[in-house]
Amino acid sequence: MSESVFISYSHDNEEHANLVLRLANQLRADLPDHFEVVIDQWHPNSVEGWTHWMEKQITRARFVLLVCTETYYNRVTRKEEPGVGFGATWEATIIYNLLYKAQGRNEKFIPLLASDGSDEHIPLPLQDYTRYIFDTKEGYIRLLRRLTDQPEYIPPPPGDGKKLPPKPATGLFDKKDERDPSTKGSPGEGQPVRCKTSRFFTFCWVLTIITLIGVAGLVYIRPPTPTPRISDFIVEAGSSRPVRGVRLTILDLETGNTQPPSTRSGAKGCFTIPVPPAYTSGNLNLRIEKEGFETKRILVQAGAPIQISLKPERPQ
Repeated sequence: MSESVFISYSHDNEEHANLVLRLANQLRADLPDHFEVVIDQWHPNSVEGWTHWMEKQITRARFVLLVCTETYYNRVTRKEEPGVGFGATWEATIIYNLLYKAQGRNEKFIPLLASDGSDEHIPLPLQDYTRYIFDTKEGYIRLLRRLTDQPEYIPPPPGDGKKLPPKPATGLFDKKDERDPSTKGSPGEGQPVRCKTSRFFTFCWVLTIITLIGVAGLVYIRPPTPTPRISDFIVEAGSSRPVRGVRLTILDLETGNTQPPSTRSGAKGCFTIPVPPAYTSGNLNLRIEKEGFETKRILVQAGAPIQISLKPERPQ
């Protein structure tokens, strides 16, 4: 037995009529053989009269697809100008009567919208039901699933039933830390002796030990003292322009220790050198060497800021 799918729409303009016709063509190609798609454009001449033809198609159809637009809504709700859109108005009258007789239960009438449509254009009795955007691939597939009863998701098969163990039953005297009333009496007759005073003193002793350990840590764990450093700028005498690539030497007569300079904070000509541990106080004897400048020796105090000026070598 064939099942009919009737498309109800309004002739808004030629473009809209062609869009609905393409929908009918696609449904005829995708639906199974026992489905019959019906649209008025495939039946230009009705020998039984249009009103009777529309009533028969709506009544016998398994599904009625309502392509809802602003024009369709105005004709269904009698807001169109008199004498315009008889077909959609008559179809709406039949649909309203069938919905009334079904007492609101609806499996037959399916509202459709184009991608530029609005929910406000769906007739009021059908606004509670699922609508489909028929001119998008995703919306069309959802509509096709509805018509052919092929849901996207199905429930999994039932399982064997998960077995849950019951909680163990407890007797009258099985609760924790509850003694047998028959053992009540003086200590030594089966009752454990609980001394709250001893617990308190134990807590106090533990707290005192933790406090002492913390104080000792604060007293004896000190951060290491940073090594003093000499830092400032080396500039050219007269112009005060920074001189880069200078070799600084701390003259340590005992060890001959030599410390190369390093750049600090990205400043050109700036140098920072660490002071040897044996010379963290008193004066340090520095030697400054730079190709093209006179070698200079200077006595500085560790940790004191200095500025050294180098003179260019005199031509021989």
